Amino acid sequence: MALNEEQKARLAALRNDREQWKTADAERAEAQELDELEHEAKLRAVIADCEQKYGKRGVAFEVVDTLSGPVAVKLGEAVVYAKFVDATSDHGLHLADLQEFILPNLAYPSREEFVKLPHAGIPYAVWPVLAALYRGERDRAAGK
Repeated sequence: MALNEEQKARLAALRNDREQWKTADAERAEAQELDELEHEAKLRAVIADCEQKYGKRGVAFEVVDTLSGPVAVKLGEAVVYAKFVDATSDHGLHLADLQEFILPNLAYPSREEFVKLPHAGIPYAVWPVLAALYRGERDRAAGK
C-alpha cells in the first residue's frame, strides 16, 4: 500500500522525532551510568578506608549500600549491643533505639551527615548488619 502525502509527512516527522528520542535516551543513559559509577567509586573508597582503619570487612566493620550512599558501621563496645538488646526486648524496635545503637558504631558518614540522610528507613537496613557483626555470625558460619 502506497502512502499518501499526509502519511509520508507524518512518517518523516516521526522518524525525526525518533532520532531525537534516541539522542535523549543516550544522554540519559550516560548520566545514569555516571551516577552509578560515582556511587560505586564512593562505595569502594569507603570500603578501602574502613579496611585500613578497622580491619577485615564482615568481622570488624560492614558497609550497607543505600540509595543515599554507603553507610559503614564498625564493632564498638559490647555495652552498646547489650543496651540495644535490652531496649528492644522491653518494647520492640523503635527508631530512637536504632539510632542509639548505630551512632556510636558509625564509621561512615559522620554522625551529623547520617542523621540528615533523606531516607528515614536507613537505620532499619543498617541495624541488622551491625547486630550480625556483634554476634560474629560470619565467623561462626565459616567455622572460626
